Amino acid sequence: MSGKSRDFSLQWKRFFWIVGIFLALVLLLYFRFTSSRQVEGIAEIPVPVRVVPIRAERIKLYDTVIGRIEGEQSVKVLSGVAGFVVDIGKSRGDSVKEGEVIMVLEDSGRLYELREATGRHALARADFDEARRKHSQYKKLFDKGVVSRDELDSALSAVNRAQAQLEAFEASYKKAKWYYDRLKIRSPISGTITEIPPDTGQEVMQGETVARVAGNRKNSVIAGVDSSIAKRTRRGAKVVIEYKTPGETRSAAGTVAGVSKETDAYSTTYSLEISVDDKDVWTELWSGEFVNLKIEAGLLADVVRIPITAVLYKDRVPLIFVARGGKALEVFLKSEPVRVDSGTVAIPVSLFSGGSQIIIEGGSRLEEGRAVQILKDR
Repeated sequence: MSGKSRDFSLQWKRFFWIVGIFLALVLLLYFRFTSSRQVEGIAEIPVPVRVVPIRAERIKLYDTVIGRIEGEQSVKVLSGVAGFVVDIGKSRGDSVKEGEVIMVLEDSGRLYELREATGRHALARADFDEARRKHSQYKKLFDKGVVSRDELDSALSAVNRAQAQLEAFEASYKKAKWYYDRLKIRSPISGTITEIPPDTGQEVMQGETVARVAGNRKNSVIAGVDSSIAKRTRRGAKVVIEYKTPGETRSAAGTVAGVSKETDAYSTTYSLEISVDDKDVWTELWSGEFVNLKIEAGLLADVVRIPITAVLYKDRVPLIFVARGGKALEVFLKSEPVRVDSGTVAIPVSLFSGGSQIIIEGGSRLEEGRAVQILKDR
């Protein structure tokens, strides 16, 4: 009996092992099935996106470059003498006529020199006039035989000495007056003040630049561009000139007046000359100032403008996601999109089928066929 009991017990153990393994397999299959259903359920959650409708439009293209205002003539105004600035009669942007005083300097030493030279010159003039009077008197007396030849010659020598002294003091006077007059700094040309570096009370040295004046009879805007822009820019093309004034940015209309045929030797760029249509704008523009130029470069028809961030890449090929029927669909572009400005590109509407909307936000989380939820505009 003991042997049979052991066999019976062994059979029950085998039975329980088999049942346990079976239950473990059932539980394993159950958990795998339920987890896959959960993952599948998560994948079906729609991705929130923002879209724009596909509406064909015509877009003007512009090349954006930096230009520089150039006057017909731009000169530095140098101080002819040293001195302290006591008065500045003009400001940056003011019009000035040739010979008009821009600034006044003060140098007490020059004033004293002029006064001293003026006094010496006046005394020398008086001595010369007196010597001439005496010589004339001696000549009459010599003709009458009252004075001798030696006395007449002595009177003539006195005239010559007085004349030489007068000429010397006259030269000193003119030199002192020249330096004193240079304390009033005048504009060498008619134009517009573009710069006045020194301030009132500041000392300036001889030869120092105290102002810049730009002639304003023939102003233009010059821009250096590469060969691609130079080739597609035509004389007469419209230009938008953007410039800054205190507190705001303004714009003015311009026209391409010419395109250089050769490159600049230093910058290796081609030069565009732009004329400004509204001549009154020159009162707000100064020679040497930098401005932004938007040059008309062409026209795109039947395109839609979208943010550049909506363009994605797959295997280096540009693509855009569109929403149709609640799903995200890939639309591959045949080439790189045309950039309209720094933030947008133009896409031909012919790439899209009816009923589609372009996804502009949320595309980075999408794949072909993924469910999407279109969000309303903010």
